[in-house]
Formats: sequence, C-alpha cells, structure tokens
Amino acid sequence: SAERAISRADNDWISAIKARDAERLAQPYGPDAIFVTRDGKVISGRTAIVEYYRARFAAGQTIESPHIARTNLAHAGDGLIVERGYAGFESLGADGRRTKVQGPYLTVWRRDASGAWKILRNLVF
Repeated sequence: SAERAISRADNDWISAIKARDAERLAQPYGPDAIFVTRDGKVISGRTAIVEYYRARFAAGQTIESPHIARTNLAHAGDGLIVERGYAGFESLGADGRRTKVQGPYLTVWRRDASGAWKILRNLVF
C-alpha cells in the first residue's frame, strides 16, 4: 500500500507543478513535515510549504517538464519509508531566464494515525 500511495503522490507532483497548484503540491506532506530546498532553506510545516510554493508561483516562476525517477524505496523502521531518486524540471523566471534544475532527493514517509502515508522530511540536493 505504501508503494502505491507514494507512486500516486509522485505522479500528482508532476501534474500539480504543471497546474501551479500549491495546495496539491503540499497535500502529501504531514502537518509537521520539513522540506529542505536545494539551497538549504528549511521550511517547517505543511502550511509553510503551501506558502513557499505560492510565493514561487506569484513571483512568476513557471515550471516545465517536471519528472521524477525513483531509485529506491526501503522500510526504515516502524511506520517509516525512505524514498530516494532523481527529480527535475525547467524553470522559466519572470525575467524570461530559463534554468534547468535536476538532482537527487531523499524523502522520508511516515504512516499517520489514519494509515495514510505522509511526507515527514523531504530533502532536495
């Protein structure tokens, strides 16, 4: 069940990025999740993660060609799963500058009290 839920979340990340939907992007995060961005910025909590994505989209950033390639999914203790892989996209800034962003990620998933898998930690390198 964890693999199906995580695959669904990964696939939804792609469509949510294309739709510029901050709520959907943050939906798999638990309320106490921590997201560490590529530049080391630490964002704590699902609400702050939604605001982070909203701000990026409000700044005029467009994300194109998003992709995820999972390389590993492993149990890491009671109710925890570690997902590793590579993700990327092309970013088009409000200034028209295009940037290719690609690299490894590590996501720790935790089963919540309802049995749903939620992101506890997400690190992008």
